[in-house]
Amino acid sequence: GSALTETRLVDGWDEVGFVIALLWGTTFDGLVLTPAWETFARGVVALGVPSGFLYPACLVAGFGFFFGVYRLAARRSRASARTYRSASEIARRFAPSLLAIAAGYHLAHYFDYFLSLVPSLLVVATSPLSPPATVPQLVLPGWVGGLALASVLGGHLLAIWVAHAAAYDLFPGRLQAIRSQYALTAVMIFYTAVSLWVISQPAGTPPFV
Repeated sequence: GSALTETRLVDGWDEVGFVIALLWGTTFDGLVLTPAWETFARGVVALGVPSGFLYPACLVAGFGFFFGVYRLAARRSRASARTYRSASEIARRFAPSLLAIAAGYHLAHYFDYFLSLVPSLLVVATSPLSPPATVPQLVLPGWVGGLALASVLGGHLLAIWVAHAAAYDLFPGRLQAIRSQYALTAVMIFYTAVSLWVISQPAGTPPFV
């Protein structure tokens, strides 16, 4: 976690965009499995929008929205902190904290898949040239779902800690550092809330895929 406070971990808007893409990419991957997405997608396609256009368009639009929200938060952070530092510098400095949220959601989204497919991996690894007729899968107990919730919340708490440390390193005054985190903390809560909503939904099959 302490490595995320390095001042030169994110050097430009391109790297900020990469961090946001990590976060949004996994969010979108889970979003398309939800019943809400199925209802939305079928409704849009029924209006005449090609299904092959829907997914990439929403992927790009969602990234733009996540990126825009973060950029706006950086501007609000500069205003509330009343600092000479630019919004661009603030955005770069606080972007590494979002990696903790992205890591928590990646773990929440993929860890149960990994566990359930461990028997398949072992069988295929021992006999790569003669795969079995049926590939075994591990049936996970219900409490494994709690690990997903814990990983998202853990990632959020780590992100808050990283942002807090970055603020005190970036700004000379205690009150200024606290004020700088208002908007950025709100954005982190938004990202985490979206992640929690996605993992709380029953997973289905993406339509038109």
